[in-house]
Amino acid sequence: MSLQSPYLLIATTCLLLALVLNLGACAGVLPPSRTDVGTVLAKPNGEMLTGVRFSSGVQSASAIASQDTEYDLGVGYVYERLESSGSDITSKHVEGQGARDQVSHGTYVSIDRVLSRNKQYHQRTWLGMRGEYMRSRHGDGGDMLSLLARLNWEVHGKAVGAGAEATNCGFISAMSYGTIGLGFFAEAGARRSFEGEATFVASLGLSLRLPFLAGMGFGLCD
Repeated sequence: MSLQSPYLLIATTCLLLALVLNLGACAGVLPPSRTDVGTVLAKPNGEMLTGVRFSSGVQSASAIASQDTEYDLGVGYVYERLESSGSDITSKHVEGQGARDQVSHGTYVSIDRVLSRNKQYHQRTWLGMRGEYMRSRHGDGGDMLSLLARLNWEVHGKAVGAGAEATNCGFISAMSYGTIGLGFFAEAGARRSFEGEATFVASLGLSLRLPFLAGMGFGLCD
């Protein structure tokens, strides 16, 4: 599976931004990345809580177009929100009206290796480890370190191409190199607060892999 005209993705988006926001022109670069969105289950202070989890970072396998790559090294940002007891995940904390949700964010580093692959159907399964350092946004949860085992399945394709298009309203040009993919992930491991004991944490969700992307465009229509 190969995406021979990936410039349409970013170039069209760029042109739409220029026209809709009336910027006249715009340009952008996106590094090779992987973004995860999912649910999380954790047990801070002996209480099992659920929440949402988001992470995005630069990944080496996203910058490689070949299907034969064996390793994926990554570094990026991670955000987590655990629902406090008696509240829902969309609620906001009001001073004096119960406990607030536990919001943390920080950085991660990861290493994954291909466990199995199917070149005919462009599928592969990764097995790896991920380390995280997170800090409570409100300053009352302390610093935390996590070590997680990760299993990730994805369908992927080569995204290599460049091009340009001119329209009645402007010009768009972009290029990409690497791999694009969509998959599922599951993680589980231990988390330790600098002020407490080690606790269990697990998460699962969807992952999106994007190649290196660069593009520019400008609009002439009012």
